[in-house]
Amino acid sequence: MIEQSDTGYTNERIAIVWLRHFIEHVKAEPEKPFKLLLLDGHITHKSPESVILADTNHIAILEHPSHLTHVLQRLDIGVFWPWKHYHNQAIHKALRSLDFEYIMSSFFRDLSDIERRQ
Repeated sequence: MIEQSDTGYTNERIAIVWLRHFIEHVKAEPEKPFKLLLLDGHITHKSPESVILADTNHIAILEHPSHLTHVLQRLDIGVFWPWKHYHNQAIHKALRSLDFEYIMSSFFRDLSDIERRQ
């Protein structure tokens, strides 16, 4: 699922869309046992709508301690680090080429090169 805001940053609308997507795919419902969802402490995860939606669908939200998500989210270190590294290189290459507006289409343009370098 890809969702984008006008500003390029996450917001409450995107958090709700993502949470609904999560609920659908883990088949969470009020009649089923609780599911545990680990999230960072971003303010969008704490909106009243998010909290009510999660609780209504038997999802318990556990927040990672501040400034430790990079340690506690092991995929960020082992699996996604190369992706982050080569994506960062693609952004720097674009900036050196005076492409100052790196947007979603820029990412998709660079994606095959990022994948190839894995």
